[in-house]
Amino acid sequence: MKQKNYSYNIIIKTSFKTTTMNTPKIKAKELVREMLQHISTHLPEPQRWERAKNCALVAVKQVITELNKLSSKDLSDLQFWGEVEIEVKQIR
Repeated sequence: MKQKNYSYNIIIKTSFKTTTMNTPKIKAKELVREMLQHISTHLPEPQRWERAKNCALVAVKQVITELNKLSSKDLSDLQFWGEVEIEVKQIR
């Protein structure tokens, strides 16, 4: 699958004037890692990752639901988050 750049995900570091672009794959990994920080360390590692993925999927689905409620939908936003959902599901 061809990676796409999404201009609305540009992060500008003002002190260095550098920019970075998030792809759906990078966003998916960020979300799962963020969720992993909130999962009990008493669980075996595979279970922690699976729970983190499930939490990330809930968050992504919530974003998609909220985007669908907007009267002026930006289809590129919906496409981006749809691709993030796919990428989260593919994380092993």
